[in-house]
Amino acid sequence: MSLIKARLAIVDRAQAAIGVRFRLHGRSIGTGLDCVGLVAHAIKPVIDETKIPFHYKLRFDDINIPIAFFEVHNFDRIESEQGFLTGDIAMTAPALQQLHFIIIADDGYIHAHSGLRKIVKTNYPILSPVKAAWRYIGG
Repeated sequence: MSLIKARLAIVDRAQAAIGVRFRLHGRSIGTGLDCVGLVAHAIKPVIDETKIPFHYKLRFDDINIPIAFFEVHNFDRIESEQGFLTGDIAMTAPALQQLHFIIIADDGYIHAHSGLRKIVKTNYPILSPVKAAWRYIGG
């Protein structure tokens, strides 16, 4: 699979999850997803989802764990100032000691919205500070 097709597959799977209910630690379209579960679902075409960490707390701010995870699974860390491409994954900090993952789409981003209790697509700009971002580079 080409890199462009792989990145588009990530976004297609994320878009297919729009409307799925939010559930903390959720990993199933049928029972609900959180932001990590959404990423796990979206990157299935390029990585085995069982390798994605499952045990984490709602209040969590150790960015080293996700950085290490993406680095060993064929994702390059990118700077948000470079501009995002469709299929990029960004880690934001919407609150103190809270990290949140979003998937970049053509005209916004897809994420698990705990307040709305579902997966949604939100238009730009990204309102939370971006702590790190990754782009799939194949492998």
